[in-house]
This record gives sequence, structure tokens and C-alpha cells, in this order.
Amino acid sequence: MSTKIIASAAIRGAHKIAYRVEKKYAEVLQKYGPDREIGFTDTAYYLPIIYSIMGIPIEKLKDAVPVMKRCKQLLPPIPAEKFYLPYLGPGLDAGLATLFAEEIFEAIRILEDPNFYTGGEEVIEKGAANIWLGPAEDTIMRKRGIEFVDGSAPGFAAIVGSAPSVQEAVDISKAAAKIAAETYGLPVFLYEQSATKPERQNLATIRKGQFEAMAEKLKQEQWEPDYGPAQVHPTAGVTAMGARMPLVAFNVNLDTDRLEVADFIAKKVRHISGGLRYCKGIGIELKDRGIVQVSMNMTDYT
Repeated sequence: MSTKIIASAAIRGAHKIAYRVEKKYAEVLQKYGPDREIGFTDTAYYLPIIYSIMGIPIEKLKDAVPVMKRCKQLLPPIPAEKFYLPYLGPGLDAGLATLFAEEIFEAIRILEDPNFYTGGEEVIEKGAANIWLGPAEDTIMRKRGIEFVDGSAPGFAAIVGSAPSVQEAVDISKAAAKIAAETYGLPVFLYEQSATKPERQNLATIRKGQFEAMAEKLKQEQWEPDYGPAQVHPTAGVTAMGARMPLVAFNVNLDTDRLEVADFIAKKVRHISGGLRYCKGIGIELKDRGIVQVSMNMTDYT
């Protein structure tokens, strides 16, 4: 029941937000014209969520037309009060439509009121008319950007989307591994597309023996980390980084409580046991439901 309530609320809310932004967008389009520039104040980047996921650079009002169209396409039907079966997919689509719509709304807000947000690094007093929020200006990114990445800032950094090419993603992973090793003393293995040896492409091979056996494993010449010391970090353990295809999880519930059945099937389908290429699998027990599950990951769905 709780899942139904959450999914229904998310979808209904997405419809309201998309309708509100669509209406507002039509107003500013008529008021300012399609060639009016929009964006975040004092920044050199495009609207980041839309650009990273859709690859559409928003520079003028007219550039948002295909994004608004995609928002409407993403919106799932409003769920009925009865007999609605909540699925994760429609909820995620509704969330994505909301992200796109809200980012356009923020750009419109700044277009209509450039001083809505207060820039700079000064702390704004409580109750002030303006708030320090919204997109970070380029000056702040240049001065404080590393803090958003290395964890010293009160927040986190997220990269959404993909690199322009596999090689560029590999280069990024190697640069990140080098920084992590030199800055924090982390032992780092490169895997998948970034692997320096064929036997390191599969993350399962690197992880074999689990954490308990990793200290002895690192002493072996063939398992010397690609970056960092050949010893387990006292608090962070061992790290693996690499460029890879998006992972697709696929779980199958079995109408039995016998874990050995799930283990048998998982062993047959996973690649490491002679099964399907790019498939990883394990049998797990869902005790609260009295059944078992074959949990699989597809590391390359192409």
C-alpha cells in the first residue's frame, strides 16, 4: 500500500509541475520571443541536467521546445484510485520529467528576476529577501570546486550522463584513480574498459576472496594495485574504478524457498561459471517473503 501511495503521489505531482512549467514557458515565449537568451547567471555551462541527459544545449528560449515535448512524453498516465499497480519505471519517468521541467522553470525565474538569488560566498542573514541558493557561479566553481569533489564541502558532487567517447571515460577513470591513490593512499584497481590486464576486466575476479582475503591477495605480484600502495587502507579498504557500460539489474523471484535452486540457476547463467557473456548472477534468500531470488546483473546489454 505504501508503495502505491508513493508512486501515485510522485506521478500526480509530476503532472502538476509539468503543467505549471508548460504554462509559464508559453507565457515567457510570447513575452520575450523565442530568441531570448536564457541560462544561469554568471555561468559558462548550459542547463546541466538537461544537457547531461538529453545532450541538448539550452541557450535560447526556443531551445527548450523539444525538452518540454519530451517531458510530456515521459509523463505516465495518472493512476486510478483503484486497481493501480505501481511500477518503478513510471515513477522514474515522472521524476525525470520533473527534473527537466524544474530546471527550465529555474532558468525562467532567473530570466524574469536576475536578482532572485544572491551570488557570491557571503552568508545571507536569516529573513533576507534574497537567498544564497541556485546554480553556483563560475567564480565559486573555480575557487571552491575541488571541495565539491573531494568531500570537504558539506554536500556532494554528482556527474550525470556519459563521456563523449569510451577513451575519454577511460582517461577520466585513470586520472581519478591516480588522484585517489596519491591524495588518500588508496589502493586502486582499474577494471572493465580501463583494465590494464585482461584478468582485471571482470570486477568479480578482482573481488574474489572478498575483503577478508584482500590483504594477502595484494601481496601477490600479479595483484599489485594499478595505483596506490599494495596494502588495504585502514578505513577505506580497496577501491576499483573504471569506464563501463551502464549496468542493468534483472531479478527473478522463484516460487520456492529452496536457496539451492536459486544458486543452481545463477551458476548456470553467470559468465564466470560458463554461462551467458556479460551476465553475473547469485541466488539470494528473501526470508520475509518465504521465497528465493536469482539476482542478475548485465554488464553490457548490447
